[in-house]
Order: sequence, then structure tokens, then C-alpha cells
Amino acid sequence: MILDFRIDWGYQYLYSRRHYHPVFLWDGSLECSGGTILESYRLDYPVVWFGPGQSAHETRLEAPCWENRTRRGLSGVRFVAETEDENARFRLKTRSGDFTFTAREIRQTGRIVFPVDPKYLGCHVIVTRTNFLWFRPAPRPGEQVWEADDLPLPRRNWARMHTAWLAPGETVEFEAVIPESDADFTENLLHLVAMATPGYTPEREKQVHDLFPMRLFCDGRETAQFAHYFRDHDMCMQMLEDVWVRFQAFPGRHIFGIRNENPRFSLLFSRLTLRQSTRNHLDLSLPAWALAGEPLTGRIFAARPDTAAIRWPGGSAVLELVPGWNEFGFTLTEPAVDAVVETEHSSGTIPAVYALPEENPPVTVGYDMTVVPHDGNGFMDWLLDYTWRTRLGNLVVFRAFLWREPTSYEPIPVEPALLERWGEFCRKHRITVEAANNFEDGALVRGAGSALHSAGPHEYPGAVYACDPEPPWSSGDMKEAAEHYLAYLKKEVDRVHASTPRAAFGDASGGHRYCYLAGADFIRTETMVSHTQHLCSQARPAAEALGTGEWGVHIAVQHAVQPYFESHLGIYFLSLFQPWMMGASMIYEEDSLFLLLKEERQTWDDRLTRAKREMTRDFYRFVKTHPRTGRNRRNIAFLEGRYAAPFNGFICGSEQTPEYSVWGLFGNPDPVWGHGQPEKCRQLLDVLMPGASTQPLRQRYDRRRFFFSGTPYGDFDEVPTEADGSYLCRYRLLLNLGWNTMIEEDYRKLHEFVAGGGTLFTGLPQFSTHVRRDFLRDWNDLALWNGGDLAELCGVRVKGPGAEYSGQWNAPDRASFPEPELSAAPSASVGEDGPCRLAEVELAGAETVAWDAATGAPLVVRHRVGNGQVYLLTAWAYPGHEQLQATAASWIAMLAAEHRGAFYVDDPSREVFWTRWEEENGCTRLMLLNTDWSAPNEKPVEIHTPNYSFRTSVMEQKPLLLTLLPFAALEPVPALHIELLAVDHAAARLRLHGAGVLELAIHWRDGRREVRSFDFSRRTMLETELDFIG
Repeated sequence: MILDFRIDWGYQYLYSRRHYHPVFLWDGSLECSGGTILESYRLDYPVVWFGPGQSAHETRLEAPCWENRTRRGLSGVRFVAETEDENARFRLKTRSGDFTFTAREIRQTGRIVFPVDPKYLGCHVIVTRTNFLWFRPAPRPGEQVWEADDLPLPRRNWARMHTAWLAPGETVEFEAVIPESDADFTENLLHLVAMATPGYTPEREKQVHDLFPMRLFCDGRETAQFAHYFRDHDMCMQMLEDVWVRFQAFPGRHIFGIRNENPRFSLLFSRLTLRQSTRNHLDLSLPAWALAGEPLTGRIFAARPDTAAIRWPGGSAVLELVPGWNEFGFTLTEPAVDAVVETEHSSGTIPAVYALPEENPPVTVGYDMTVVPHDGNGFMDWLLDYTWRTRLGNLVVFRAFLWREPTSYEPIPVEPALLERWGEFCRKHRITVEAANNFEDGALVRGAGSALHSAGPHEYPGAVYACDPEPPWSSGDMKEAAEHYLAYLKKEVDRVHASTPRAAFGDASGGHRYCYLAGADFIRTETMVSHTQHLCSQARPAAEALGTGEWGVHIAVQHAVQPYFESHLGIYFLSLFQPWMMGASMIYEEDSLFLLLKEERQTWDDRLTRAKREMTRDFYRFVKTHPRTGRNRRNIAFLEGRYAAPFNGFICGSEQTPEYSVWGLFGNPDPVWGHGQPEKCRQLLDVLMPGASTQPLRQRYDRRRFFFSGTPYGDFDEVPTEADGSYLCRYRLLLNLGWNTMIEEDYRKLHEFVAGGGTLFTGLPQFSTHVRRDFLRDWNDLALWNGGDLAELCGVRVKGPGAEYSGQWNAPDRASFPEPELSAAPSASVGEDGPCRLAEVELAGAETVAWDAATGAPLVVRHRVGNGQVYLLTAWAYPGHEQLQATAASWIAMLAAEHRGAFYVDDPSREVFWTRWEEENGCTRLMLLNTDWSAPNEKPVEIHTPNYSFRTSVMEQKPLLLTLLPFAALEPVPALHIELLAVDHAAARLRLHGAGVLELAIHWRDGRREVRSFDFSRRTMLETELDFIG
């Protein structure tokens, strides 16, 4: 038995440079018991900044042994082996681990995955049978399939895919059978999975984008003409794309031919499929679910001209039908199960109609059309139609990539008539329109009309993390940098406002507040680049305090890390649900619902693309049938200081290090502008979101978590200091830890916050009035507010720097203080921040609550102001100083525990995200997510309320929504929505919404747990009562 397989190892991140990752040593060998290794090859994958997307270069090895290392990269080996039978065992021995597998596993599963610790780094060893695609589906019943090897064409590996090459002007022929059909209408659907190439250059793969006209022949006669604009992505990834052509042919065996009419470039086939599509006269196409009162669109198929009377509960219509699909509008006013829509000769049902209100603003769910051709070849029209009729979502983002020449990247505009047509279609079918480009000529705006949400470019604010300082934008001080950034943003805001009423940015910079201050109306926060909690905790308060309160997320799930595994779906699940739980009202995926353009390419029918569409569709139904009520409450906030640079926790430039200038393009090349003490405050937020990525600052790779982590003290905000005082007073604890230039307005807001009952934890440098960073060189003068007299707010007068901090501290009940394990690591050395001195302070109303264990000097003082209190860390250094981090983290954890509130989650794993919504009737809802996406698992938690506590578990890929009543907690299955009609101390009246038979677990105040089942087989709405009998 001959086996041909490869073994890959390592991983790759797009938004994290190599020097932030550990070296893995893969020196080793492969042994085979029960067989012989005939051939061995080293695989060297081209280093492409954008991700692993090009075929490996193979080098023959004399024996199955090698030397190899990776550092945030991929490498591997390929073997040809002969085994006696399927019981032959292979043993891969490397310096990073030993791995065993069998010939049977290679033949039967095709792909064997071995995770390599640490869990969240993403390193794996992967054994794959050559040319096996783990994600590709088996043929459907009746579907005919031709893989690349089945086509009579030259075959080569290209862009990580095994492909058959059709030269310009050439035709490939294949034999297929058209089955008999007794349907009223029959057509055949030929599906091409293909890509373009400028030519075979295996030493260095090249990319191209161009229009490919094609012709389909049946038995030598032309049957159809069609075309597709094939393209590459970011100049280095050729996209494998889907092309469909519909045609009719007589039943029987035929010879089909596909001709490549492009005069210059080859067309590469990965797969062809052919299947039949049938419909009968008066067939109905109806939504899978609906909301009562919602305007709906149904479709009825006509094989011939006809008149049809259509009836539905509460209404009817008469249609004059033309051949093909005919649309009709209708509304269902009552909740129902299997609501019947019928004609005299046909009928269909809407399985579930829910009586639930829309949120305000309505939640929109959908996708960015980055990979969708914005041309007149038909796919865009079909996709928009598919979106509403399959209820994939209610939002599309137009973003075209059309280039003037095949090898240049000069954009050409989309035809205005197409944009207007697509916009009008979206408006008529209740699809919300967002636009990232091609809105300037007004055609899309005009066509979409009221369906247009906002428009504006994607990643325009990113100059703060993707560019080095350059004139005229570089700055001499932090205030000037902020002003330059605002001018840069406002220039684009004004340009967008000239075309559309609402200007928006897609933004991953962390500069949300500056976007709003520059006049932006909406931000599409890009997640899956660093850490979702971090970016959303900036987006939300910026929108609430400086905008309308509405904010959205743009999920860039395919780009961050490769290789792809089934766990990719768990990451996408979290990407959808966490922003929704945090309050986002627009949630959409960037570009991978239809294809994946890195590694081995996935297209429409493949495992991850198909599953993400299904997940998006389910999520859309979930948010529409689980309207959020009340208000999302966060007790804790980190204060984004005056003139502080945006921080996003990731980097783009290949040479960026911790020395990269804050403010990016608007910064300064002086080393003192590098990410240093003031920015290390971000590492202290590890207490609130363990392991969250803080690049360009360094972290321990075994503790760092990209994308998601738990919230041990609950959801929190990173709130702009520009927020007004009343907004800040929503919080119970403010953490003032990073760069801040103190001004009168901000000082007064902090005083108001504390006097009103809030707790402020702050350092001394946060009272500095410096706008320049020069003082960071010697730390002689902090230029403190009011000459250092902070008696009014902090209860101290600061005389100047004092003795060095010993690194050990004491306090009453010192042993009770938590000692969080931070993921932070020094940028260069533990001594990089210089000495950590304590300030020499005179107490003026404050009390010492912690002191240097070696000297007794005050370290933390507490001052009561009105109904609140200030905790001042008296170090002559930022709280993120290398010698101060552990101390600051301990106090942050202690204060966070005190201020998280009476409703909280105790999570030993520290991997559960949770947030709290407060209802108008005083009841609380907790929303929880298990952020461990690595494998199916559950996390045990204990829920605490003022009246009772109970234990439950949070499952991976399942949202947990708890309703906490005074006398019981309600834990429904995800499909069940609970509406509170009336609640008192011992009873409640509930309205339940769902479909099928659903369970509700009740955790009574006296410790009992009861499970009740509710049957929604007749109606999607039921009412029930709960009475507590203690």
C-alpha cells in the first residue's frame, strides 16, 4: 500500500510580528514500523506577510530526517511510504514533541491534528494525505463531480491547491449525464471552483486579476456564455472562486466543453460539479421564520403565464404571474406555528412566527462584500436575492475591488446604474446598506434611500498603528499629535458627508473617541485583529458618550491566524455573540462567508464557509427573537487619558517593536515616544481580561490570549476622558493609569465622580500637566496639577520624588489581597524603566492604607471625598512601571472585586465572559460566554445575587442568558426567550417565546433546581407564572 502524505508544523498570525513569538525546534525524523519510507522531501513555504497562501518549495532529502525551526511560521516535510497494511505505525520524533499515527488514520481520516502547547498560541502538527481537502464535502445525491485529476488537462500545485490548467483560448471537455425529469421546469447548474493565474512560475507565484469570458458547449454546440472577474487579495493571495452557469439540455449522455476566452491568462480548475434544479408551477418560497407585523416577501414560481390567488392568515392577494419567480408582499399579525400560505393548487408554511418587538435601533446582521464581484455578471444580484430569501441577514456592506489593469492596482469605479439597482433592491427587500467605497457618485445612496445606514472607508483611522511618523503629520507633543489626528480624520469625514448624511469608519485603531470628536457618526469596530473585549470596551463608551450610542463590529475572522481548524467556528461564534451581549447593534463578517483565501482555499460549499453562513443565519434569528431590554451596566472603567494615543493591542508593520512611536504617523521618531511606562497601563488590564493581547508591548507567550478571554470581574469599559461628568458617574470604579495631561475640565469631572459616590484609583503621573514626553527621560519634574497640591481630591501635597520603592509592601490584612498573574513581560529588561521612586507626600486628609515594607513610606493613600473615595498610588512613576506592576495589579483586583456589584459570576477558569443588563423593573439579566474555543467543553461557574447563589455551567458555542428574579434564577435553553410581564419579591408572570419543546431550569432561592418543559407546537408564545413557596 502506497501512502503519500505531508506533515506541517507551526502557525502564522497576520497582526503579530515574529519576534513576539517563541521558537519551536522541529529537528527530527520519521520512523515507520510495518512499512518503508520510500521518499522524503522538505517543505519550505514562501514567507508571505499576509498569511500562508502559496505552495511549498520541495527539496528531496536523502533520508527521513531533518533540521528545522519555526517562529510564527509554517514548515514541514512530505513522504511517500509503502506499508504492509493499514496497521503500520508512524512515529514523528521532533525536539518539540513526539507524535504517532497509523496508515489507517491517514487513509480513512485524511487529516490528523496534534495540538502543541500552549493552548491558545495556535501551534499544531498536522498530518495530511496529499491532495486531501478536509473541508470539501462529498457529492450531494444526484450530483456529478470532477476533481482536478479527473479533467484531461495539465495538473499542477498552485496557491496551495491541486489544479487543472486550461490555457487561454483552449477548451476542456468532459462527459456527463443529464437525468430525466418530470418537473414543470428543469435546469442544470454547473459549478466551477476555479482561479486565474498569469502563468506557471513555481519559483515565485504571481497573482492576477482580470475578467474571464467563458463559453459552455454541449455536444459541440454553444449552450451558454458567461463571465467572471477573477482576482487576488492584497497583492499576494490568488482567490479560488465560485462560478455558476445555468443551462438547459435534453436528458441523456453528453460531451460538455468549457472554453477559456481570456486571451492572456490560464484558468485553473479545482473542482467542477453538475446537478439538476427542478421546480413546479405555483411552487412557493417562504421565509423560514418571521416576526408578527413585519413586512414579508414571498415568491411563487410560474412555469407559464397564469393568475394565482394567494392566501395567508389575515390576508390575500391576486397575482398575474409571468414565467419565473414572482414576488408578493404580505404580513402576519399573530404569533403562529406553521402559518400556511397557499394557492388553489399549492401551499407552503412559515414554521415559526414570533410576536416580538424590534429593538431601537434595529439589530443588523450580515456581511462585507469584499470578495463579491461588483459587476454586471449576475452574482451580486443573485447573492442579494439569496440573502433575504434564506434570511442570511439584513445587512450588506458594499466594498468593491475592481482594477483597471490585470497587474496594476489602480481602482475603477463601479457602474452607477448597477449601484443604484442594487441599492433599490436592498431597500425593497429590507436589507440595510452600509458602504465602504463607491458611494461618492450618489448612485448607491440614491438607490438605497432609507435603507442606507452610513458610508465611509474601512481602516482609514489606522495611520496610528500602521505608519511611522512623517511630516506634515508628525508632532512635537501629545496635544499636537491629537490635533493632527483629529484634522486627518475630519478631512475624510467632511469628504464623506458631502455624499451621504452619515459618515462612518471601519476602525481597528482603538481611536474610536477621536473619530467621534472629528465628526464621525458611526464606527464599525474591526474585531479579530487583537482582542474583542479590548476593542469593544473602547467602542461602546465612545459611542454612548460622544455619539448616538449606536455602534457596530466588523469581524475579520479569516485573516488573523492559520492554519484553519474546526475551532475556527468557535472563534466566529464568539465574534458574533460577545459584541451583541456588549450592546452592538450592527454585527457583520468581513469576507469569509463565501470563500477562504488563505492556506488551502475554501469556497461556497466547503466546511467552514458553509458552516459560518449557517451560524450567521442562526445568529440573525437569535437576535431578532431575543430582543435586548433594559440597559447594559458596567461598574468598572479604565480612563482613556487626555491626549493619550489610541491603543489597539496589535501591530501591522513587519519591523514594529515596543519602541514603535505612539500616535504612529502623528507621533515622533524620538525614542522617548516609544511605547513605554505610560502605555504599560494596558498590561494592567490583564486583571480584567486575563492574557489580552497588548502588542506592541511584550507578553509571556504562554499567557497571552488573542481575540477573547474571560472577564473575572465582569464586563468593563475603556472610557474617554472627554465624556461628560454625568456619563462618568455611571461607573462605580474608575482606573486612571496611563498617559493623561491634566486640565481643569477633567479634574472637575473626576472630583464630581468621586463626590457622587465613585471610587477612583489613580497614580501621580495622571496629574501631570505635561504635553511633551521629554520628562520621561529623567523623571525629575512631573509638572503636577496645582503645583502638587492635590489635597482637595487626593488628600495629599506632593513635595517631589523620594526614596526608591523596595518592591515589597504591607497593608492591613495584607494576606487577603489577590496576587494576579500578569501576562506582561519587559520590552527589553526588568530594569528598563529605571528606578521606581516613591513621592515624598504630606498627608492632608488622606490616610495611608499601604506602605513600603522596607521604609514605611506611604505607597497607597485613601481620601474620602463626599460619598466616594480616591486611592492614590504615590509612586513617582506610572502604575505600569516594571517594579510597580504587581503592586498595582493587586490593588486593581482588590478594588474590582469590591465594585463588581452584588450580581456577579465566580469563574475558577477565568475564561468566562459575562456582562449584566438591568431591566426597568429592577431585575437583572446576566449574559455569559465560554471563551475557550479550543474544543467542546464546559466551564463550571457560581452565580451570586443578593438573595441567593447557585451553580451552573457555560458550554462552548452556547450563549447562556440568565434572568435573575428576587426569588429565583431562570436558565433557559438558548432557543427560549423570556419576557418579564410582572415581578415582585415572591412571584412573577412570564411570557415565553420559542418553537418546539423547550426547557427552562429554575434555580430557586432555597437551593432547589427544577426543570420545566414548554410545548410551543401550537403557538410560539406562552404565558406562565412562578410562585416561590419557601
